Amino acid sequence: MPLPDKDFDVTETSIPYNYLKLSVPNIEIEFSTENGNVAECDPLLLTGVIFGKLGASEEAKGYYAEMIQSEAFQHPIPYRDLDMERYDAIILPGGHAKGMRQYLESQTLRDKILPFFLRCTEGGDKVCAAICHGTLVLARTIDPTTQKSVLFNLKTTTLPKYMEFNAYMITFWKLGDYYRTYPVYLQGSSGINAEYGEAKDQKKAHHKQHTPLSLIQHAHTQYTPLPLFVDSTLASIFFSSFNSLPRLCIIFSLIYWFALQHPTNHPLLQPPHY
Repeated sequence: MPLPDKDFDVTETSIPYNYLKLSVPNIEIEFSTENGNVAECDPLLLTGVIFGKLGASEEAKGYYAEMIQSEAFQHPIPYRDLDMERYDAIILPGGHAKGMRQYLESQTLRDKILPFFLRCTEGGDKVCAAICHGTLVLARTIDPTTQKSVLFNLKTTTLPKYMEFNAYMITFWKLGDYYRTYPVYLQGSSGINAEYGEAKDQKKAHHKQHTPLSLIQHAHTQYTPLPLFVDSTLASIFFSSFNSLPRLCIIFSLIYWFALQHPTNHPLLQPPHY
């Protein structure tokens, strides 16, 4: 299980760890970080992101406490030293705080994963699982024979835009862009194509069809979270302007939080149906 040095998700690591330990006899689970440093989770997920909420469950925190005490977690393998032939499966967990970028952008890790993943998709005996933002590691891994992402023309799951958007909406007045790993959304649906493209200027990434930051496009549906906005680009521009208006941010976030606590049948407040 490769990880960044900091900010990985508590639930997306501890739950798979516990499940595998209980369900697979004699399994050995190893961890890896870029330079062999002991990884640290996103601390807000242990205390609660806001008002003590939006963090990991008590169950997940219990599994996390067990996981970090393991010998393997305390002695992670550097990415460069990974011998992928030793492993039957790899789990790519997610997280959304900025520390995740170290792991999501590691070329060394992608080079290790490439031959392993090809054995997963070509009828081999390997298994690869990715959760949430972990899908980006695969989306950015290029097959040299096709010069496209290894996910190209494959179906996968990932973090949908409406979840990222909603989390950002109810926390940005206090935490800023904490819930925005990148300036654009990691989008996904139950049926998607992923293609890799180069975007040197992050500010232009919003306007590109395929970029390293927005690799997974909605294939069958569109979702407008609020009637005021046409798409995520306009929403991002509008809400970023609120940074200079903290009172409006607080008021709007509280209204939106209240709406989430009191579900409505209004179609604009419902998640998309794939």
